[in-house]
Amino acid sequence: MGTAYHSEAEQYRTYEKRSIEKAISEGKVASEDLEFIKMFLAEADSTGDLSPQRKFKLACNLVNAVQYLPPGPSRGPV
Repeated sequence: MGTAYHSEAEQYRTYEKRSIEKAISEGKVASEDLEFIKMFLAEADSTGDLSPQRKFKLACNLVNAVQYLPPGPSRGPV
């Protein structure tokens, strides 16, 4: 059960999905970048030590950081 300061784990999963969907709709993230982000989150989550809150925070930080990376051979313009 959530507390006054923390949401339920499922709510953080919803937040994570929404932040990724918003980045896609606003054109901040290319589909290839999104695949790398999802692979990283899955790998980090496989350790079993990643809380839904931390996974949400990582997803937001990675989605926001991608827009500041220069285009490379595998990254075209967003």
